[in-house]
Amino acid sequence: MTTRSSLAKMMEATLLSPTATKEEVRAFCERGLEFHLASVCVFPYWARTCVEVLAGCDVKVCVPVGLPFGTCSTQVKLLEAKTAIGAGANEIDVVLNMGALKSREYLTVSRDLEEIVRITKFAGMTENGEDVLVHVVLETAHLTKEELESACRIALASGAEFVKTGSGLFPCRPGPVEVRLLRQRLGKETGIKVAGDIETAEEVLRLINTGATRVGTVHACRIVESVPSEPEEA
Repeated sequence: MTTRSSLAKMMEATLLSPTATKEEVRAFCERGLEFHLASVCVFPYWARTCVEVLAGCDVKVCVPVGLPFGTCSTQVKLLEAKTAIGAGANEIDVVLNMGALKSREYLTVSRDLEEIVRITKFAGMTENGEDVLVHVVLETAHLTKEELESACRIALASGAEFVKTGSGLFPCRPGPVEVRLLRQRLGKETGIKVAGDIETAEEVLRLINTGATRVGTVHACRIVESVPSEPEEA
């Protein structure tokens, strides 16, 4: 039986609205802390604010790099990643260079990701003594089967800890079939983060049961809240 607390540790709340204010970001983080989610995902500008709100707690701060399609230069991605880590981010979502992948410029895509992973390892550990994790964003809805297989192979070789189905900025609703395919390509060790317009606990559980290890959605807190809380011990 899935409990509220166990589900929460597999959920990521996302706030990627360009109009979000500092007060809204702080309230968003406090809400994530209320349920002890696995992580919150915000634009780089708000990383330090989130780190301040969540200091000393078990909710990680994830920051995207290379939005929206990963087609900025490696140097720009590296600067974004360094800045995010410097602000205290625990996790980096780096968008794979879709244009290069579709052009079969695999060496370019590989070097791009490997440099990001190298930077996170060079940066060492976070203040909590944990490694900074890298999640490779594939935008799977825009990839052919061949491109998806190539992307998974490159992501694995880069040393990234997670593969993510998409940034969540574009309408999508990844399902169990997609997760199962990723799990087959990635093996058992690599994390799979599913992101999209996921609205119910039932959807989340279906994704987890087919191989997802984290689910990111703007509805994360509401989904967790919908699951009955564990009874308090006498």
